[in-house]
Amino acid sequence: RGGPAQGWALLVPSGAFEIEINGQLVFSKLENGGFPYEKDLIEAIRRARNGEPLEKITNSRPPCVIL
Repeated sequence: RGGPAQGWALLVPSGAFEIEINGQLVFSKLENGGFPYEKDLIEAIRRARNGEPLEKITNSRPPCVIL
């Protein structure tokens, strides 16, 4: 069945934050406007480990505003 999942997260000065699992983009901060919820990320990793198709994470936390 599934094997180990490999993932990458990258934060660059432009504010981009993207997560790939097994070479597939599953989350983009530029597209969603915030960071992913842990439960959604854990579910994506579980699906990858089980050999299930990955879906893009579209839920995100609201951006932090410091006044």
